[in-house]
Amino acid sequence: MIPKVLSLDDEESDVLTLHRLLRGEGFTVDHASSVEDALSFLIDQQNQYGAIITDFNLSGVNDITGNQFLRLVKGLAWSEDPEISKVVDTAFEHDQTNYDRFLKRYEGIVLVLFSGNNFSSDKDPCLNDVFVEQKNPYDSNCSAEKRILSYLRDCLFPGNG
Repeated sequence: MIPKVLSLDDEESDVLTLHRLLRGEGFTVDHASSVEDALSFLIDQQNQYGAIITDFNLSGVNDITGNQFLRLVKGLAWSEDPEISKVVDTAFEHDQTNYDRFLKRYEGIVLVLFSGNNFSSDKDPCLNDVFVEQKNPYDSNCSAEKRILSYLRDCLFPGNG
């Protein structure tokens, strides 16, 4: 079974090519335009994702960044960040057990930061074990999108390259 991918980007037009490539390879792609929508998808017991692709600049009620969202999903120092704490409290109904179950369920999920900004794990330790790719709307060869597709294939289907 091919894993589902959750794409989080407030500008869906920025990821249409990536979605097309993923679907062409048989992936099911759900798109969330806000952190709140993404958490709804992730918390829904009917969904199980193999990968999350997120933008850095996100808009929404809580206005947390892609890095903050990754911290939330990874369970890293979220309690030290009031913005993330507020999102966790709301999404998981102020119940640490619900959040702990969520973290266990998505332990080892493949994470991709696909952004117009340039990042490295040297600048933000949250990006350790996160595949970082920079968007380039002027690349007609869709190189960044193809690298993400290749990375997902390698991670989700090791040995099938």
